[in-house]
Amino acid sequence: MPDDNKKKEDAIDFLDFDPEAMKGFLQDLSIDIDDISEKDLNRYQLAFTHGSATGGKESYERLEWLGDRVLNLIAAGHLYDTYEELAEGELSKKLGCVSNDNLQKIIAENDLFPSKIIRKSGNVPDEQLYPDVFESLVGAIFLHQGFDATKEIVVNLFGEEFVCFDPKQNFKGQLQEKFQKIHLDVPKYHLDKTEGERHQPTYTCSVTAGDKKRVNGKGSRIIYAEQEAAKNALDTWDLPE
Repeated sequence: MPDDNKKKEDAIDFLDFDPEAMKGFLQDLSIDIDDISEKDLNRYQLAFTHGSATGGKESYERLEWLGDRVLNLIAAGHLYDTYEELAEGELSKKLGCVSNDNLQKIIAENDLFPSKIIRKSGNVPDEQLYPDVFESLVGAIFLHQGFDATKEIVVNLFGEEFVCFDPKQNFKGQLQEKFQKIHLDVPKYHLDKTEGERHQPTYTCSVTAGDKKRVNGKGSRIIYAEQEAAKNALDTWDLPE
């Protein structure tokens, strides 16, 4: 009789899953794959599976939920150890280093994910899924190797970026904070146009909020265009200090 309580990652049938390619990716991250079980390998593949690829049946969402908590603890501990002189308020601002916007930026800049590793369908750009997928990957590493190994891998990857994060350059975060203070819906970002060669695109994004005038920004990555749009909105819209 089948076990109805069998975990999802044990039962997924990955028809297009290349185990050797996944093992190579994990080795590049210094993840120990000696004697890795099929269960753990499937869980890593699940970490890169968007619900659109399976008709909503399976996705990385549970791993993302777990990885988000693990990642925040890793970053908080790393910042606490690095900035002994900072009070809790300043440390909280620095914790924006693991916000979706900053994760998207540093993952793209470091070319962390190989092309087409994210399983999805539809027109959502891979770049916009990077934060969710990274958190899912952190969750999978945690379940496979425990907290200490996960912390070492994450800090080796992005420890310097976390420490160097400057909240003053996080214009999307600043804009959102202003709207939250006046209890209004947070701004929404839109990808309006993609121009240029495929290997060197230019994106145009805009930001909207209520009856505010639509403001645009451009950049070589979507997150850069969104940040510029947010900066322009801060300069253009009449908002309380």
